[in-house]
Amino acid sequence: MLGNKRAEGVFIVAVFVNILAYYISFVAVHAKRSDIYFLYLHVPPAWVCYMAFTISLVSSIMFLVKHKRSYDVIAENAAIIGLLFGAIALFIGSIWAKLAWGSFWNWDPRETATLILWLVYMGYVVLKLSIENAEKRATIGAVYNIFAFSTVPLSYLSVEFGFSQHQSASEVLPQMSEVVKSALIFDLFAVTLLFIALMLLIWEVKSLEERADMLSIAVSGGVRDDI
Repeated sequence: MLGNKRAEGVFIVAVFVNILAYYISFVAVHAKRSDIYFLYLHVPPAWVCYMAFTISLVSSIMFLVKHKRSYDVIAENAAIIGLLFGAIALFIGSIWAKLAWGSFWNWDPRETATLILWLVYMGYVVLKLSIENAEKRATIGAVYNIFAFSTVPLSYLSVEFGFSQHQSASEVLPQMSEVVKSALIFDLFAVTLLFIALMLLIWEVKSLEERADMLSIAVSGGVRDDI
């Protein structure tokens, strides 16, 4: 119960910080509409998407090394959150593309590579849901995750392709004023805090589900059929 309250507390703080961040972005900083869509609505979820899949990768490697189920749980939870924020980044990115390029989808290298990334990690989640045995599910999922991560640098570096309409960070950052940069950094901090809060909440929910399952098994005198 204490852990559950802690997770709820972090989530409440994260929501408050995000409201403050977007108030600063939309009200305090007088940015152009295209900058608002790209910097303050598109970049933060894309950042969480990359970060979540990186944490998922590290956790999968740790599971293969340590064989601790907690690492597999972290890898799976991070991948699910990464998919959520990746979908948000793709959706808002398409709105920005409409404003900047006149079309919601242009098969730009960044757009295409990010869509591939999202589909590959959706495959990771579907794969894990399709395997009943817990140990086998964790091991196969971890191996898949290691190969799936190759889509993350592919997505990030796709702006370096000569025919990409996206600008790289090295091109965009020098064009920003210090106020715009500060607002963006605060947005990234806020959305990272939200990611941590969601990870804690999902962990607590799954822990409660597992305890309920164990209690049910103990009462019935049965054994788990997924291990």
